[in-house]
Amino acid sequence: MLVNTLAELRDAAFGYDDHVVLRDVSTTIDAGDFMAIVGPNGAGKSTLVKGILGLVDFAAGEVDMFGVPASALKDRWRVGYVPQRQTAGGPIPTTVKELVSSGRLARQGLFGRNSARDRMAVEQAMERVGVHHLAHTPVHRLSGGQQRRVLIARALAGDAQLLVLDEPTAGVDVDAQAAVVEVLADLSADGVTVVVVTHDLEPFAQLLTRVLWVSRGRITYDGEPTQAIIAAASEPFSHHDHGDEQPRETMPDDLRPGG
Repeated sequence: MLVNTLAELRDAAFGYDDHVVLRDVSTTIDAGDFMAIVGPNGAGKSTLVKGILGLVDFAAGEVDMFGVPASALKDRWRVGYVPQRQTAGGPIPTTVKELVSSGRLARQGLFGRNSARDRMAVEQAMERVGVHHLAHTPVHRLSGGQQRRVLIARALAGDAQLLVLDEPTAGVDVDAQAAVVEVLADLSADGVTVVVVTHDLEPFAQLLTRVLWVSRGRITYDGEPTQAIIAAASEPFSHHDHGDEQPRETMPDDLRPGG
């Protein structure tokens, strides 16, 4: 069944234990979106995507995924997630192909066997992100940008229809950023719905269809990626976004909805 709205949140609230970080969230992620979630550090951006994916505590409201309550979604393979701080390598040497293959587990089930279809999906995922030639290379030997692409390939190996990435261009050089953005552009053109959490909209400016601005635990802008929004979001956030001090306000007054 074709679903036009992949995720819908109605007055949702998320947090950790008894601490609510994000509240009163009502929005959708629609098929074909290339959405960016922006805002100061500590505003709740990562909590928002983790809340949608069921990775933090659900405090209130409703969340649907692919037309059913998120808690009832069985086809978890339909969502691919690339977290911000996870490193692709580990203490045990793992090749690119082995790591990408792990993304196929959700399709195989607990006792599933590695079929010809699984192997083809892994090969295609590596090809799509441009790491096929690195298939037998230990992941820890790759550059940061290459590791990001491998993690994207792992998410795609399960045939993900919604790809969620937390800071996919952070901490890598300009060339690596461009390579990641190019991969996401190709995936978007192929029909994959993309959501990125980012501090800088400029690399994605030509791809964006929507921007969500999060500040102090609420969505304060949900709309088109105007030039003013892109410019404001791409300015470095002040040091006041860190620690116990309040984060910088969302945007200049003239950029606020209705302003």
